[in-house]
Amino acid sequence: MMERKNEEFRKYLKNKFGKVADYLLEKDSLTLKEGSEEKLYHQEGDHKSGNREKVEEILKTPNSTNRIKLGNGPFPGWAFDFPGWIGSLDLKEDQPAKKIMVIGMEPHIQCSFYQVAYAIRKPFPDFFDNYQQLSDNYYLHNNLSGLFAEDTLSAEQFYHQFYITDMCHFAPKGNASLIKLIPNWDQMRAMVAHEYLEKEIEFIAPKIIISSGLAVADFVDNKVLKKIAHPNKWIPPQEFWNQTGSNRNLPFISLYDRTDPKDGTLKPRFVHIGVPHLASGLTQHFWTDDNRKELRDRLSKFMEAHGITL
Repeated sequence: MMERKNEEFRKYLKNKFGKVADYLLEKDSLTLKEGSEEKLYHQEGDHKSGNREKVEEILKTPNSTNRIKLGNGPFPGWAFDFPGWIGSLDLKEDQPAKKIMVIGMEPHIQCSFYQVAYAIRKPFPDFFDNYQQLSDNYYLHNNLSGLFAEDTLSAEQFYHQFYITDMCHFAPKGNASLIKLIPNWDQMRAMVAHEYLEKEIEFIAPKIIISSGLAVADFVDNKVLKKIAHPNKWIPPQEFWNQTGSNRNLPFISLYDRTDPKDGTLKPRFVHIGVPHLASGLTQHFWTDDNRKELRDRLSKFMEAHGITL
């Protein structure tokens, strides 16, 4: 039988994703099902997976500012991106369910009506031996491991530290350009983030939050985290990163505190890092070996100075 907080998180996922949560979660634990993508993801349409009804329900919430009609959209339906993690989540008070939380913008799904973010669920036995053959997974692992992992850490050990999610967990199924055909998409994305992302961060309680891309980093830092924690320190790119020719807006780092219920004092809660898009193949612009090493060294010193350890 699951602990109370685990049951609450399962209910949260069911509220956010509807039927998809039942398709992808094991019945008695917060574990993502193993198996082939054909068995897990094959549905005839978003009406079968319940995505259309779920999106309509979300857009009826009091915070919704989007008034588009979903029934006549210029796309075959809505695709959902389920959060990804390895192993079984075990949510406990004052302990991170996963140490590092990665936040992307929204999914771009071509072939199915739902998926696990970056396939981070150990979908087949040799996934960790062949992740380099999967382009997005290769860049994600390569760039993240350059920030945190020792060279001796295996891909499976490394991925066990992560929980990966989105600002907005749904988007039109098909080419990413379809988003441009939807009026007020930015407002919809922000509304969904306010409705779900704040709660998700509270549940996972990570030590480090990584926002992938400037739009996500700016929104998470200014619109989400300041509502659930106490801003302590913000270090702009000019101070944190002096690499010649680097992005003027990224990377940045923020430290957030929490109030200790025992004595009322403020103590470090998590670090937020805004970085260029993690799964980008354009490594020549930022994610070079030298840049990753410099960023890892600066991040390590910052965390050590503020008593945050992995």
